[in-house]
Amino acid sequence: GEGTNTELGAQFAPEPDSAVHQVETGSGDQADACSGPCESFLMGFVGHSGSSAIMSTLWRHSMIEIPWPMEPLQKARSSAMAAQMTRVKFDASIEKGLKPGFKLRPGHVLGAADLWNQLVSTYKTRLIVLTRDNCFKAAIGLYTIRARFDLSAQQGLSAKEAETHCKENPESCYYDVTNLRFFAYLMHISKHGMNQVLALRDSVQWPCILHITYEDYVRDNAEVMKKIYDFLGLEAEDNTPRFEKALSDSPCVVLKNYQEVCASLWGCEELRPYLEDEEHNCVCIDKSREPDPVLCSYK
Repeated sequence: GEGTNTELGAQFAPEPDSAVHQVETGSGDQADACSGPCESFLMGFVGHSGSSAIMSTLWRHSMIEIPWPMEPLQKARSSAMAAQMTRVKFDASIEKGLKPGFKLRPGHVLGAADLWNQLVSTYKTRLIVLTRDNCFKAAIGLYTIRARFDLSAQQGLSAKEAETHCKENPESCYYDVTNLRFFAYLMHISKHGMNQVLALRDSVQWPCILHITYEDYVRDNAEVMKKIYDFLGLEAEDNTPRFEKALSDSPCVVLKNYQEVCASLWGCEELRPYLEDEEHNCVCIDKSREPDPVLCSYK
């Protein structure tokens, strides 16, 4: 419930891509672990993938306890410390009769599978995997934060702030990319981030997994939240997120020099599939440039 989540703050990070909704279960005892109300859950994610909107909706559920900030392992200096902090948080919530959960970054788990397998087995922890398909749009959000130091895109805005934000702060919502090399780098780390989230999914023996995507959430957030409640075995509640998107979903609306950015990156085969948004009629005019090895390289 809302009254129990009192810590302050929230943070961002690199970014993933996306996939389809699916619940993966085993058979027999493993399938039984996925039926009925969950004992605990975690959300594997990397930043700028809609995690704050989704988790802040779950934060308001009467049967769920999510620490505030929703990512309490930020201060963990090792996987062992992260696992121990998770046990402490889980125990405290379960003692109150609530379902504990929060965000989990791949770095806290990868390379420490045994530790997390023990934890997941003890608390029958279900995993929500959150990814984002479009690394170009993810990079726009990350560039806003990391190159322009505009934190409005970090976790989103309140509904009231979102109503007037772009009118009162046009430079925050519509700007030129002036450091193209850094922007391309953010696209690459966004793609890498998704692979890390998928590695988090595959490296631990989670009893059941739900894979959701940022794109599906933007398309129909009510449907995605219903899937999550069903997966957690909890009654759906008509709660709203504490945070809304700060930026338009159309690259052409946000980037003044979209055509220059698109033309410069078009030669990069790995990045090309993400550069156009036909749904918003945002397409690249100049597709003639040769690949730029600096922009096309992850390093």
